[in-house]
Parts: sequence; structure tokens; C-alpha cells
Amino acid sequence: MIVSIFKKGNEVLLAAELEKCRKQPRGKRKSNSIVIMPQSKRNRRPKIGSYAFLRQKGNQMRKRPTAAESVFQRKLQELSIKYIFQYPFLYKGIGGISDFYLPEHKILVEIDGGYHLESNQRQTDAIKDFVCKEKLKKRVLRLTNNQAIYLSIEQIGVLVKNI
Repeated sequence: MIVSIFKKGNEVLLAAELEKCRKQPRGKRKSNSIVIMPQSKRNRRPKIGSYAFLRQKGNQMRKRPTAAESVFQRKLQELSIKYIFQYPFLYKGIGGISDFYLPEHKILVEIDGGYHLESNQRQTDAIKDFVCKEKLKKRVLRLTNNQAIYLSIEQIGVLVKNI
């Protein structure tokens, strides 16, 4: 026997209960339905643009880093620089996920792929850079994929210390 479950308001109904509710005339429907399973607040998806959404997206992105991010991560580990990978930030509705955050140096590192050369993405990046620099008081270091891969460990150390 197949049982279907439907959501009505904050209640979950069996298909049979839903069918009874549908057969009654609109004005005379009874609201005494059988609650099978209450919907918990934990199962709700976070709103897009919220900090919870950014954290969830960052967790997903951590599972599949790009090749450039993996190489850069290994170089930071060899330099013994503490970092947070896929760091979410938000300021008054403007936010994003930085590839790396170096808390000791207060630097956000962005490793940009080819799509960052498009004009609309450049505008978005400029807004995020402004928010990070002016509002969050963090410095931003933007590297291309090739720079992240081919810069030596010493060059990355110098960049981090001098930016």
C-alpha cells in the first residue's frame, strides 16, 4: 500500500485526510486534521543572501575545490599560514564567499577564474572588494588561476606579508 503525505500549513496530512478535506464545500471545511509529523524549523532552507545560506554554500564548495584552490591551499599549509577555506562574509545584504581568509593578516584571498574578466562580474567583484576593504576592514588579494598555481611558495609569502 502506498501512502502519500502532503503538507498543509504547518501540518503534514495523509492522502486520505487531504481527499476528505477537498470533498467538503469551501465554506464548511473543518480544520480538525490529523497531524502525523510536525515540520521542524531545522529542515527549512535558509533565505538566499542570509549568512546561513552563505555558510551552507561554503560548505558545499569546500567539498569540490578547483585545481588552483587545491594548489594554493597546499602552499599556505607549507608556509604554516592559518587560513579559513571558503570564508563567508556579509555586510548589510552584500556578501559572498571568499576562497581563503587569513585571519592573522586580515586578508581575503580570491582566486579568480576566466569568468571574472566579464564586465558584469568585474562590477560585482568591485562591489565586494569595496565592502571588504571599507566596511569589514579586510584587505583583498586577487589572483588568477595561473598565478595561484605558478607562484612559488616564497612569492606567496612575500605577497601576504607586503599587501
